[in-house]
Amino acid sequence: MSVVTCRECGFEFDDTTRVCPRCGCPAHENEVQCEECDVVYDAQLEACPVCGCPNVSREISAERHDVGDDNDFALSLVRTLKRVFTKCDDFSGRSRRSEFWTFVLFNCALGFILYLVLFGSIGRDYIFISDAATRGEYWSRLLQSCLSRHLFVSIVIVVCVLLMALPSVSVAVRRLHDVNRSGWWIMLGVVPFILGLLFDFSPYIGVLLLSLLLLLDSVGDNRWGKKPSR
Repeated sequence: MSVVTCRECGFEFDDTTRVCPRCGCPAHENEVQCEECDVVYDAQLEACPVCGCPNVSREISAERHDVGDDNDFALSLVRTLKRVFTKCDDFSGRSRRSEFWTFVLFNCALGFILYLVLFGSIGRDYIFISDAATRGEYWSRLLQSCLSRHLFVSIVIVVCVLLMALPSVSVAVRRLHDVNRSGWWIMLGVVPFILGLLFDFSPYIGVLLLSLLLLLDSVGDNRWGKKPSR
C-alpha cells in the first residue's frame, strides 16, 4: 500500500482508493470518471459501461496527442466555454470554482476588447462626451454618439453582451449551488448595484461580497447534486 497525490487538487490518499476523497478526481491516469453517473472505468473505453455516456477524456487525449502539451491551456479554455454555453439553460446543477472563474476571466477579456472597439470607433467624439457636467449628461451624449454615428459597432456590442448574459447568470447560479447556497444569492450583486445608481453610493459592495462567496471551495453532495469531479 502506498500514497498517491491527486493530480487535480494535490490531496494525498491511499492508492487503493479509486477516486480522490476531496475532489472526486480518478486516482489513476488510466481511469476516468463518468460525468453522468460518476462510475470510474478504464480510460481506453469509448463510453461508460454503466450508462453509456461518451468518454470525452478519450477524445481530449487524442487531441492533446495531435497538438502537443503547449496547447493544454487553450484546450482547457475551449472545453470550459463549450460546457458553460451548452449548459446555459441549466439553473439546477453545480459548477466548480475553476469553471466559473475561467468564464469570468473570458468575459473580462471580451469586455476589454469591446471597450477598445467602442471608444476606438468613437474617437474624437469622446472629447465632447467627457466634457459633460453631470453623469446623466455623460450617458446621454455617449448614447447619442453611439446611435447616430456608430450604430453598427453599437449593435455588435449589444449582441455580444446579450449572448453572454444567460451563460453568465446560469454558471453563477450553479457555482452558488456548489457552495451550498441558493441561486437567489446572485441578487446580492444586482440589488446593491441598482440601489447604488439610484441613490448615488458605491454599488460594488454587494459585488464584492458575492465574489467572496463565489470563491469558496466546493462542498460535498447536496440537494443540487453530487460534488462535481471537474
